[in-house]
Amino acid sequence: ELRFGDMVFALKKNVPPDTSEDRLFEEAKEANTVQSYSVFLNTQRSGKYSAQALNLFLNAYNRENRDSPKISVAAQPTAAVYRAAELAPKPFEFDTVMLDGMGAEITKERKTANSVDEDLGNGVTIRLVQIPYGKFKMGSVDAEPIHNVDIPAFFMGVNEITKKEWEAVAKMPKVKISLKKDPAPNLVGDDLPVVNISWADAIEFCERLSRFTGHVYTLPSEAEWEYACRAGTITKFHFGDDPSQLEDYGWYGGNGKGLISPIGQKRPNAWGLHDMLGNVSEWVEDWFGSDFYSTSPECDPRNTSPDEFGICRGGETLMTAEGCDCASRGKYVHLAADNYTGFRVVCAELD
Repeated sequence: ELRFGDMVFALKKNVPPDTSEDRLFEEAKEANTVQSYSVFLNTQRSGKYSAQALNLFLNAYNRENRDSPKISVAAQPTAAVYRAAELAPKPFEFDTVMLDGMGAEITKERKTANSVDEDLGNGVTIRLVQIPYGKFKMGSVDAEPIHNVDIPAFFMGVNEITKKEWEAVAKMPKVKISLKKDPAPNLVGDDLPVVNISWADAIEFCERLSRFTGHVYTLPSEAEWEYACRAGTITKFHFGDDPSQLEDYGWYGGNGKGLISPIGQKRPNAWGLHDMLGNVSEWVEDWFGSDFYSTSPECDPRNTSPDEFGICRGGETLMTAEGCDCASRGKYVHLAADNYTGFRVVCAELD
């Protein structure tokens, strides 16, 4: 009511929805998902149910992600659990398209994958998608020998690192070497993939990003890269065997005209990764090693033996479609940098 002198006015109130902690907690428990507990924890950090919600969140995460990177529950500091809640994988939707031999669309399917957005500050984020555990046949008759490989689950950047993401990390404290704020000033556009960087530059980027976020970021191993690129397929390209269909999935000599294009303009592969083929070549973590895969282990192979050369994958906008398939590998001097070489990052765990 509103009093004015001796007069009393009855006011009709707009009754807000019930946002009590009790109701919110019951809703979170009813859904019983990572997402529901994540939302609750990020709005009710110091309430009477916070400790219980923390445990339920961790249980839900590990239940929903049996074959994916786990959040450690042993002696986990409360702040770290809240950080995990903020970074809990969220649904990421994308379309995949199947084409016939003439390039005509056969089917179009809406898919969902778990993704994480790593916040670099000032509105800049790196989106990563969960890549599931699996086995695949790596290589081709034209590249390294075909061999069986097991790959543990991990997170991979949906896109190549962009110029704006590079700049955000390049401003962070140096770990081992200095980084240029803009390695390719002749290329203008925040959403262009960063280029003109060496393997050592990319490693420094990962180490700075790791220190800033508390998560261990690296370049993908060559096996991780090919596994993620193939996305469960066994064909020459992740969309089939017809090189003419690369037009819809990547920038190469047939449509790129030698120019680098902004990320994410072409269709993704079946796991939601854009630009795995074409546009710019991507550094991987391994040293080259001409005969490594003839004796490499089956589980998560990584060539860590120093070599003069590194490896780039995926091809680039100057190449033919045949040079941009899932198994093609480029041999590059580690210290070299050019305007057609970039990278994307991976992260093994969230803890």
